[in-house]
Amino acid sequence: MARKKVIYSRYSSDLQSEKSCVDQEREVRGWLTQKGIDHKNAIVIRDEAESGTKSNRSGFEELSEMVKTNEVGILVVDDQSRLTRADNGLSFIKDLVFHGGRFISIGEGIDTAQPGWQMHVKIMDLHNSTSIDELARRVKRGQVGRLVANLSAGDFPFGYESYFLNPESINPSGRGPKPAKKVRIREDHAHYVRLIFSLFVGGRSITSIARELTALGSPVGNRVAGSTWTHQRVRKILGNAKYVGLWVWGRTKTIRNSEGKTKQVPLPEEEWIRSARPELRIVDQDVWDKAQAKLAKIHEVYGFKVGQKKRAPKIHHSNVYPTGMLNGILYCECGRRMVHRQRYEKKYFVCPRARQDLKSCQMTAYVPRDQAIKAVVEAVVTMLQGQSEWRNKVLESMTNYVNSLSKTVPRTLEGLQNREREVTKKIENLIDFLANGARHSESIQMRLAELEAELPGLRWKIAEQQSLVSKPVKLPTIGLLDEQHKNLAAFFVEDSQQAAILLRKLVGKIYATHVLQPGKKRGYTKIRFSLDGWGAMRSAVTDQRLQSIIDALSSSEISEPTHPDEIFVDLGRQTRVDSITPRIVELRRNRTPWKEIAAITGVSFGNAANYYKRYVSALNDRKDTSNLSSLDATFSQVPDSSGMRDDCPDSAE
Repeated sequence: MARKKVIYSRYSSDLQSEKSCVDQEREVRGWLTQKGIDHKNAIVIRDEAESGTKSNRSGFEELSEMVKTNEVGILVVDDQSRLTRADNGLSFIKDLVFHGGRFISIGEGIDTAQPGWQMHVKIMDLHNSTSIDELARRVKRGQVGRLVANLSAGDFPFGYESYFLNPESINPSGRGPKPAKKVRIREDHAHYVRLIFSLFVGGRSITSIARELTALGSPVGNRVAGSTWTHQRVRKILGNAKYVGLWVWGRTKTIRNSEGKTKQVPLPEEEWIRSARPELRIVDQDVWDKAQAKLAKIHEVYGFKVGQKKRAPKIHHSNVYPTGMLNGILYCECGRRMVHRQRYEKKYFVCPRARQDLKSCQMTAYVPRDQAIKAVVEAVVTMLQGQSEWRNKVLESMTNYVNSLSKTVPRTLEGLQNREREVTKKIENLIDFLANGARHSESIQMRLAELEAELPGLRWKIAEQQSLVSKPVKLPTIGLLDEQHKNLAAFFVEDSQQAAILLRKLVGKIYATHVLQPGKKRGYTKIRFSLDGWGAMRSAVTDQRLQSIIDALSSSEISEPTHPDEIFVDLGRQTRVDSITPRIVELRRNRTPWKEIAAITGVSFGNAANYYKRYVSALNDRKDTSNLSSLDATFSQVPDSSGMRDDCPDSAE
């Protein structure tokens, strides 16, 4: 089967021109013509008004199927971000090459037929994916600025409307900065908001209020599809404090997965933006208080109870925005996430399952929070400082990567500069041709416009490549890494939230177990976790180019650093009685006389006998026969401690 040439184009928003895909195709075909590659029968695949962060684009899915069935010979795009802005660019292109295809991005000069393309693709992959986050940060910055100035940020609910402060400043073309807006009460809608609260406080149910509003023909606002009121819509209005002039913004944040699917996760309260706007009050305070009291009672009766199964899976907010160093990553051996508790001045973690059902979990011990944090940090720092040999190997591979990159960048830069000179020369020739009285044909004018449009993009790409040459990647040294790892302990103390995020990259989940000697009711806890060496390397560098190199190396032949599969840390210790009892049992198994046991262990033979009885009885209760060999024969020889002299300061527990 003959492989096909494919030209893929995409533009993101329905606000962009539909000609964008046509322009991209024209650029690609012009480049193929210059390279002598026949493109007459090339297949053109487009995605229009589709975000590059999504994988479920019709054109992208069609292209993926063609790759899997070995149909693609050459895939050409105007630039790599047109193909994808998610983190899957390198993996997609690797699959294409694996199936015998070739990828070309004319914008960045990427060609999988040339050596070193993986690093270039990965760097652009990282740049394209993080540009979305950076755009979101700038948008949020502007929104916060409008909120601080008491302007509209598009966050007003039903009952309000926005208006221009200066209508004359509106540009009819829609270009330029957006004119300032403020929020005001829209009385024809606010009337129904007051009706909702009045009916609810008067005893009506939320569902009946929704039916009443629909029957009255109440508007639902511009942000809701349809004309029918629902239970959820009324419930949301009843709990919105903006109707009493308390405006809160930024309760949640949008996150996306590798396929571009988005969801809202809650933000910590300290990151919320609060503003008092008494001029926007619609509902009286007394009515509001009565409504909230009734909502609380409804939640008490009909809300979720402890142990109930949730209707849908939900990511815990502490996984994204940790509220404590170990919050959300400390688990009991039974598999349940341990929860934070405080008793007086002491802070602990406990397993909620053990408190609910002792049969399913025996973890009744508390995990001291501060002691656990200290133990984990000390263990992590110690392990990181012992990986010098593995880090040397990684740094050597990073050096090889950077050296190969330094060879490809000059070639790419030279090609772009040659193209710039060529385009500039053609523009000058066409201008001279027209200046000498030539006929201003439409084809000449179109060609001149195309060349003039290409020139700014070339100059931007040249400047980007020149920055890579003028600011080469600076590799970290072993000494620098050691110094950073030494400073980790102080970092974990100084910046709790950032340190908590870093700790999740280094260790992942931490498990706690209860260490309890047979016959005892109290013991201590032990924690275990694994160290992610690659996560430690990523955290030690700030240059995104270096992090992309580490990502590439982590998927190569370099293995994880050699360290124990799991790290175990005791958060307590045995009591003197706990340490002596196994020795007493061992001596009795060897038929050592009790007086001799007392002399060896330093306790009275009465206490020794009590310790022995308790230990063996607990093993019998647990039906643990592994430690009972030879114990039954000696158990009957245990003297009655009631008639013995107890001259040892230790007392049996």
